[in-house]
Amino acid sequence: MRGGQVQFIVATSGAKLKWIPMQERFEFWKTVRPQIADALKPIYLERFPNQIAYVASEWRGRSGECLILLETHH
Repeated sequence: MRGGQVQFIVATSGAKLKWIPMQERFEFWKTVRPQIADALKPIYLERFPNQIAYVASEWRGRSGECLILLETHH
């Protein structure tokens, strides 16, 4: 994240995508990092803070910027 532009986007079923402002990305990452689940393993919500887990995927924007999509599981 320090080396380039990283944009976080949170997807929650039934809600609009939430784009995390660039100036908040470091604090946001510190908050959600313990809630990142392994997409290849079963998700047991009771093992995550507040019973919320995120599955992360990396995408590229039109200008080549890194987009991290966090899919909410709760």
